[in-house]
Amino acid sequence: GSLPRDAQVSDAQFLEVRRAAKMIAQAQRLLAKRQCSEAGEILGHLRPGLERASYSYSAALGNLKECQGDHQAAKPLWLQALALKPAYPREVRELQRKLAP
Repeated sequence: GSLPRDAQVSDAQFLEVRRAAKMIAQAQRLLAKRQCSEAGEILGHLRPGLERASYSYSAALGNLKECQGDHQAAKPLWLQALALKPAYPREVRELQRKLAP
């Protein structure tokens, strides 16, 4: 089934969120293959400020920094992703693993 329509979310907003989620997932797949520049290009097309609202985007930006060899720049992004309350326990565990000393 499908969820009922949310009256507070316009069709345009819904489509933007869905598009962003697909792009983030695509970038994460590329990062898993260490294709940093391709993933960075995809993430660069997303709306600035999205990292303040989307844990998956913050996590992806952190993973991009890690892929580029900048672990110190990745940490604050992963912390931000954790603060945004990931929906799934496995995502929380993965972020905690990356943040462990």
